[in-house]
Amino acid sequence: MASLKALQDMADRPNDALGRGRWMDNVFVERLWRTVKYEHLYLHDYATPRALEAGLSGYFPTYNEERIQASLDYRTPMAVYLAT
Repeated sequence: MASLKALQDMADRPNDALGRGRWMDNVFVERLWRTVKYEHLYLHDYATPRALEAGLSGYFPTYNEERIQASLDYRTPMAVYLAT
């Protein structure tokens, strides 16, 4: 049993000195960027970084304030944030 406990302890520690941890540490950010790519970036052809920044500046308020999410009990991220 001691070896099982040692494995569990190792799984809970970051993988290296750079602070990268388990996949669960990044799952929410990965989901966000997947959504941004499929719902916005792949649908627009930005010619410059400034155009991209302007487009994303318009997308994120929509994502946070208007887009309901099943994982948030069909509420917006802003509604969940304000409720806490």
